[in-house]
Amino acid sequence: MATNKKSTKKNTRKHGRRYMKKAARRTIAALLMVTALVVAAIPATPGQAANSGKNDTTIFGFDDNYHKFYFKEVTDGLSLVGVEDTDSLATGKYDVPKSIDTASSIGKGVLNVVAVDTETFKDNNSVSQVNLPDSVKVINDAAFQSCKNLKSIVGAGVETIENDAFRDCESLGKEIVRFSSTLKKIGSYAFYKCKSISSIPSDYVEQYGDYAFAESRSEE
Repeated sequence: MATNKKSTKKNTRKHGRRYMKKAARRTIAALLMVTALVVAAIPATPGQAANSGKNDTTIFGFDDNYHKFYFKEVTDGLSLVGVEDTDSLATGKYDVPKSIDTASSIGKGVLNVVAVDTETFKDNNSVSQVNLPDSVKVINDAAFQSCKNLKSIVGAGVETIENDAFRDCESLGKEIVRFSSTLKKIGSYAFYKCKSISSIPSDYVEQYGDYAFAESRSEE
């Protein structure tokens, strides 16, 4: 009889330990689930995109007949952050749209394209011609750097060309390079080693960065 009592106590302890282990596992799983839900509910910090991990707003696309343009929202409108050829007949000519209806993407209605973002076209050797709408005010750092086949750029509304924007664009100037009297600032190394560019009207430019035209024809 004593043996049966001891056996019963031993089995009870075993079952108790198993129950405690299962309960602990369930508790841990529940805590992990709650933690995941809390983290998902925390908004992205400023300067970080919720979806892309790259920018401070959602990146979304806009298609024309041959290309897809990618934008992010900035203070005054939209900034062009990337391009992609979507048709085998696509040429190297990019006509950037002036405005985009964002109602179905970010729900802000029609917004103007106001900037070309940092490194948007960098190292893109398929681009040969870019026409910017007059709504674009800023070409950011290295936006077109090392676009070896870029021959033409038109930006009637551009006010600022930042550092390295066209650096090492050795073909730039073989066709049209046109800015207007709105252009006030050209950053450091902006046209560095642009060996084909002869000149940019400069009467209205108020600020030049270091070596803006170093090793380009306009420096000769």
